[in-house]
Amino acid sequence: MSDLVFIWAVYLLAQFADVATTRAALRGGLVEANPLIARLMGLTGNWWAVKFGVALAAGILLTWLGQQHWIMLLAAITGGVAVNNWRLVRKHRERR
Repeated sequence: MSDLVFIWAVYLLAQFADVATTRAALRGGLVEANPLIARLMGLTGNWWAVKFGVALAAGILLTWLGQQHWIMLLAAITGGVAVNNWRLVRKHRERR
């Protein structure tokens, strides 16, 4: 597997994990902390599609510019957000 395929796999997995854990948090009664995404949620029911579209565009642009290391940084940050989301979901479930 090439480095670029690996980078994109990690990046896309992080995006999916963020959306999945955000949806789990919302179903559990928690609210979106990111004001930009919260606003987007109020404007469209397909916020996750817009988020994927923006992430895809950013990844394509960074790949085109030869800046794959920034894609890995975004993947790490997004993965961290997903882990935090899951932590909050579990904590919220334990309180109920």
